[in-house]
Amino acid sequence: MRRSQFLFLACCSVFLFVGCKNFLTGSLLKSELEESINYANAASYTIKVAPEKADYGQCNVSSITMKNTDQAEISFSLSSGYIFKSWQSSDPEAISFEDKYSLTTTITMIDGHDDIKITPLCVKSLAISSITPAVKIHRPLKILELNRILQ
Repeated sequence: MRRSQFLFLACCSVFLFVGCKNFLTGSLLKSELEESINYANAASYTIKVAPEKADYGQCNVSSITMKNTDQAEISFSLSSGYIFKSWQSSDPEAISFEDKYSLTTTITMIDGHDDIKITPLCVKSLAISSITPAVKIHRPLKILELNRILQ
């Protein structure tokens, strides 16, 4: 009798542990499935990506369609004669930049809505065409003359 009771308890324990594992896996699967359904049903937003002036250079994309929590890589090819400063979003609370000072960066949609624009900020680089010295030297000083003056 004791042996059959022991066998019965052992079988129940095995079924109980197997059932718990399947139960936990099933609830995890259910939550992952619900997250996937919620993401699929979430609203998508189109973000425009363009410099203020076409002369500044070109972005790798002109627009990106994203949902909240999505990430995308954007980059900018700078034209000569300009300096890249940073990336800017028309709504800083909607988009975050991994590195807003890099020509290539990853953006993350935080709180999406329509009419978001991302702009690479640029300035014209300064070029020095010539340098005119303030003092004219008529003849270069020789090292011996310089040593005599300093003594």
